[in-house]
Amino acid sequence: MTGVLAVRGGCCDVTLDVDPAVPVGDGYRLTAVCRVDRVAAGVTAGRPLIGRHIRVELDLWVSGPNGGR
Repeated sequence: MTGVLAVRGGCCDVTLDVDPAVPVGDGYRLTAVCRVDRVAAGVTAGRPLIGRHIRVELDLWVSGPNGGR
């Protein structure tokens, strides 16, 4: 899945590697991972603490209206 990540006024294209959805309770759980160039995304502060490329991992739970009921 592709998209645009916006951070503090900057933005960059990202490609998310999405794992298949897993049924849980009333909905589904998904995980997605991408690698972001923080400088391209507009984050220039924090250089001594954060590398230029960072890994972003999303852990999502989704359900329909009213909790999928």
